[in-house]
Amino acid sequence: MAKEIIWTEDKIEEGFKKFAVEYGHPPTSLEIDKYPHLPSSRQLQRRFGGLPNIRGKLGLNITDYTKGEIRSQVAQAMAERGLTLEKHIKQLLFRYFGPMFVHEQKPVSDFGRTRLDFFVYAKSKNFGVDVFYAKDRQSLAGCINIKKRVYNDIKFDLIMVQANPAISQQNIDDLLKRKKQKLDNNVCILTVDKFTTFIKSIEPFRVI
Repeated sequence: MAKEIIWTEDKIEEGFKKFAVEYGHPPTSLEIDKYPHLPSSRQLQRRFGGLPNIRGKLGLNITDYTKGEIRSQVAQAMAERGLTLEKHIKQLLFRYFGPMFVHEQKPVSDFGRTRLDFFVYAKSKNFGVDVFYAKDRQSLAGCINIKKRVYNDIKFDLIMVQANPAISQQNIDDLLKRKKQKLDNNVCILTVDKFTTFIKSIEPFRVI
């Protein structure tokens, strides 16, 4: 069993800085919840009185993502990159496999820190789905490196769905070919279009 992490302030600061280096900005609450080097935003709320407080303690320029221009920018990003895209994938999976065979937010670690967006139970195979949005081709490499660490040594098939339409499957494949540390054979990264084609090759359970 994995050892539970003790989240000291120093360790949290290290996680915030690591995220900023990889993504070019401090994490929002949704990004914190998916980042393996930080505790959940709920834990930060309980322990430090919320994200603005911990950001202030860490000396970040933007302490509150809920006000003014920052709020509108984050709300737009959430809608475009998060809710809309995940809802699209969710509807796609529900329509093809049926709601009872699609598990949302399935824990994949001993303490539930890492959760898959979806886990699908099908007749021909079971597989996990992680939906993410890379800002551009440059940030795609950082996203893949983070995902590789998060899902290291998983035993089931995992499909990572890259949802930015400006990044093609060829862009993804070219980057993966250049990587020194290859993804495991049971992990692949697909665009939304390629993912749509992929699921049609999987035989679902049929409820009679």
